[in-house]
Amino acid sequence: MIMELMTDFLKQNQDVDLSRDERNSDLTHNQTVFIIDDDDDLRKSLAFMMESFHLKVKAYSSATAFLDDLDPHADGCAIVDIRMPGMDGIELQEQLIKRHAMFPVLILTANAEVPRVVEAMQNGAHHLLLKSAKEDEIVDRVFKALEYSRKLQKKNLDIIQTRKLIASLSRRESQVMNYVVDGSFNREIAEILSITVKTVEAHRAKVMKKMGSSNVAELVHEIIEFRRSDSQEES
Repeated sequence: MIMELMTDFLKQNQDVDLSRDERNSDLTHNQTVFIIDDDDDLRKSLAFMMESFHLKVKAYSSATAFLDDLDPHADGCAIVDIRMPGMDGIELQEQLIKRHAMFPVLILTANAEVPRVVEAMQNGAHHLLLKSAKEDEIVDRVFKALEYSRKLQKKNLDIIQTRKLIASLSRRESQVMNYVVDGSFNREIAEILSITVKTVEAHRAKVMKKMGSSNVAELVHEIIEFRRSDSQEES
């Protein structure tokens, strides 16, 4: 099982080649590549490589220094050396999970040590980067991670917006909305809440307007996605 996981993970790190057009600085100008490595020469080399592609870089010589400066909601990605004195890359991953960091982590290693790489995978590593990899492979992986981070950021903004819209509902509107999303008909909702069907319809219309939903299917999809994302955040 472990070898199968390793094979799949390493396959994900092969044959990646984004075109220069896809490396769009307009999309990445607000993003940051965090480099965490105790090797001064390698850290500086990676920073120079990223900056040559017009990427914003923040480099740290230790995991603790990075955590002291951490913004868990930052838009970007982190390149983390798996082996460092003090807190290593795996322990740093665990701290990022505890602090609900949103950005993807790329694990940097001199060789694909099976137990360590599997542990990194289980902690949600986005990709594995070998120190011997060519520049194009490293850069391509970073741009893929930044693309993934942008999607996470958008999803998070959608969640925040949905939470605000839900908060704008009255208590009764919120009750009606939840019953609608759970599949109840107007007459059933009226009986449960001891109100008339017309009152349910009125509340339902207000819910649709406040939530900006054009139809029930759209409302149901939005709320179900919100519930799923919200429960993942709490866990």
